[in-house]
Amino acid sequence: MKKFEVSYASYIVRVGKNGKYTKMTFESSHEAKSYGGKIFHDEKVDSVAVFEKHGPILLVLQKTPHG
Repeated sequence: MKKFEVSYASYIVRVGKNGKYTKMTFESSHEAKSYGGKIFHDEKVDSVAVFEKHGPILLVLQKTPHG
């Protein structure tokens, strides 16, 4: 009998706060991108990147000098 392993895609949100980064993991791309968009509006956050653990970048947000 074969053993099957169930794995879920891991989506990571990397939040930049004045040069320091925090990573958070989510189970769906929608949840990760939604959270990334919400946290980007914080005035202390200067960049947000959402990507799959072993895959492509899904979303990049970076503040400009004009806000």
